Amino acid sequence: MSYTLNIYFNILILLLMSHMIGDFVLQSTVMAEGKNPANNNAIDSIWWLTAHGATHGLLVILVTGIPLLGFLEMIMHCSIDHGKCIKLYTFNTDQLLHIICKIVLSFFALNITPTTLGLIK
Repeated sequence: MSYTLNIYFNILILLLMSHMIGDFVLQSTVMAEGKNPANNNAIDSIWWLTAHGATHGLLVILVTGIPLLGFLEMIMHCSIDHGKCIKLYTFNTDQLLHIICKIVLSFFALNITPTTLGLIK
């Protein structure tokens, strides 16, 4: 396996693992329920959704060292989760869309110079 391909898969694995941590370890029940606009929440659902997306964005920054990719992840994650919350698609489709985003972000991370705390390179 070429060095570049090896780095790509390392980034992808770290991003997928960080996604699992962000969705299943760091997301509380309050946040999971709060980001759904159908629920009656003391705090508007957009704040819960943004906080959850920001968590994922930060995880992408920590893995890649590229703040722009973290910001893109935040936007994409919020958009995908909102679609799931309003029942545009199922949980499985939601997770598939997140995986596709990680595949794309890994490609960008491989081709952009990291500027902060990247774990790779």
